[in-house]
Amino acid sequence: MGKYLNMKKLTIFFVLLLCVSSSYSKAYAALGFHIDFGQDENYESIWPLSKGEEVSIDVYVSGVPDAGLRAMGFVINYDFSKFQIISEGTSVNDLWTGKFLDKSVPGKIDMAGFKIGSGVVGVGGKDIKLGTIQMRRLQSGGADLILSDRGATVDSFVLADEQGTVLDGDIPEEGVVLSTIIEKGDVNADGNINLSDAIIVLKLMMRISVPASHLSADVNGDGKIGMAEAIYILQDLAGLR
Repeated sequence: MGKYLNMKKLTIFFVLLLCVSSSYSKAYAALGFHIDFGQDENYESIWPLSKGEEVSIDVYVSGVPDAGLRAMGFVINYDFSKFQIISEGTSVNDLWTGKFLDKSVPGKIDMAGFKIGSGVVGVGGKDIKLGTIQMRRLQSGGADLILSDRGATVDSFVLADEQGTVLDGDIPEEGVVLSTIIEKGDVNADGNINLSDAIIVLKLMMRISVPASHLSADVNGDGKIGMAEAIYILQDLAGLR
C-alpha cells in the first residue's frame, strides 16, 4: 500500500512539473526573426546579390505568445556604402493601422507598427510579416543585415494582453543577424570572390570533401555548384566581369 501511495505521489509530482514547464515555456518563448529574399515564402540566411541588382526582402517574426502583438518595431542595420534603400518598395505591413518608417539615417531603417483604439485584437500567428525592404547593391563584398530594437526609451514589441507585456528583452543587445548577403561566385561566403572559391568548386567537381560551400553562390540558377561557377570566378579574377 505504501509503495502504491509513493508511486501515486511521484506521478502527481511529474504531472505538475510538466504543467509548470509547459506554462513557463509558453510565457517565456523567445521571439524569432527571419528574412525572406525575393518574396518566395522561404527564409534565407545567405543570399547572393551582384553589383547593380535589386531585391525585395520581407521581415518576419515568430514565437509570439497567444495574446498577439499590439505593437512592433525594429531597426535594420546595413552597410550603406554597399547598399541603397529603394523607397518605393520599402514599407510597413498593412496589418498595422498605425505605421512609422524612417530611412533618413544612412545604414538604418527604423520601422514600427501598432494597433489603435480600445479592445485591440493582437496580431498573432506562426509567421507574422512585419514589413518589406527593397535594396540595391552598390559595391562588392559581403555584408550582414542586422535587426536590433529601437532603443531603451521605446517599447518595440508589445503584447495585446492586460499587462501590455513588453518582449524587447528577447532581442539581444548586439542585435540579430538576419542574413549575410554575398556575391554570386562567393562559394565560401567570406565576402570576396577569389582563388579559394575556384579551388572549392574544382574540389566539388572532383567529389573531394570541402569545409563549406554555399548553393547561394550559384551563378546560373541550376541549383548546383560546378563548371559555370568555376568559369564565372576565373573571369571575375581576370577582370573580365
